[in-house]
Amino acid sequence: MACRRAPPRDIMVCQTLAVLLPLVRQTDAVGIVSAWLFRDRAAARGLTPLGNSQTLPKARVSIVMRDGSSLTPAARLFKECLKESAASIGA
Repeated sequence: MACRRAPPRDIMVCQTLAVLLPLVRQTDAVGIVSAWLFRDRAAARGLTPLGNSQTLPKARVSIVMRDGSSLTPAARLFKECLKESAASIGA
């Protein structure tokens, strides 16, 4: 059954786990992260997964680069990994 309450107004977007994890540990905030995070005991230390029975909204992920520039080998690998991951989840 979906929650019928209004969504919270005080939503923060964290770009890194380095910001999100201390914020969740030290306040009454909750965070949404992928399940793999909780398989990493060091990262999840002190946190408890609540689980989620609802389907999260789809997200659009884009790769942006300057015109005419070529990607470094690391960036090319990241791009391929991102595309492969997206394909594996039906994105």
